[in-house]
Amino acid sequence: MECKICHYECRLLGEIAFNKGHEKEDNIKIPEDGKYIPYYNCTFCGFIFTTYFDQWSDDQFKRYIYNDAFFSQDMNRSTKAEIPSKPTDSSSSSAASSSSYMDGLKLQHLIQQFQSGGLLKKEKTELNVLDFGSAGNPGDTAKAFIDNGYKITCYDPYTSGVKYEPLTGLFDVIYLVEVIEHCFDLDATLKLISGHLHDDGIILLTTNLQPYPAPADVINHWYITPRTGHVSIFTFKSLFVLFRKYQINLINNPTVLFGKKIKNR
Repeated sequence: MECKICHYECRLLGEIAFNKGHEKEDNIKIPEDGKYIPYYNCTFCGFIFTTYFDQWSDDQFKRYIYNDAFFSQDMNRSTKAEIPSKPTDSSSSSAASSSSYMDGLKLQHLIQQFQSGGLLKKEKTELNVLDFGSAGNPGDTAKAFIDNGYKITCYDPYTSGVKYEPLTGLFDVIYLVEVIEHCFDLDATLKLISGHLHDDGIILLTTNLQPYPAPADVINHWYITPRTGHVSIFTFKSLFVLFRKYQINLINNPTVLFGKKIKNR
């Protein structure tokens, strides 16, 4: 098996039960040939992944993974990483009590820091923001931006029953909160993101990073769960290599992963 990112040789890490972590979920749907899903580990960059879902149709994803159970509160609580808190003002939005809405407020605080430090040149009203993997149009994270006067576009390839306009133009801020681990075609994802990132724009990214090299029992890690759509599990090294392929420099900031285009001299 060849690594999807760096094309080095991979080893079979093991097979994972499709419903790992959700064994007691009511009426769980399991693919007939997919009770156990193989995951692989790159010997160079540490990337952990499965190819089992690479040829799935949208209907298969909606039936077995991104169905009503996936978007329930319990499922989201068990898979969502938290952006470290910063002091925020209260909001009148009906979504203000959700963790996703709070993520939106915290991201805005980070954006303000980047503006203060000169990494973002535009003022709030001039910024064009993309919520990639928004879980709604708008989702709760985007609602926090809308409530505070930002111009935001929502896009999610997996949310069923929601219409999204094709992406056009360039964005000053693109954020992916617990999204990239769901992407199986990484080159297509990075080509799309980098193609819509303004030369002076930034990427903000959260995902659960694994240590490199991987510990012997990594196959048992709570984050490696096919049922939640976690098909791509990253080390920082693997993410760095992936983003550099598309001319984006990625920095492992303690608060959130931060990316910016590499400018040709």
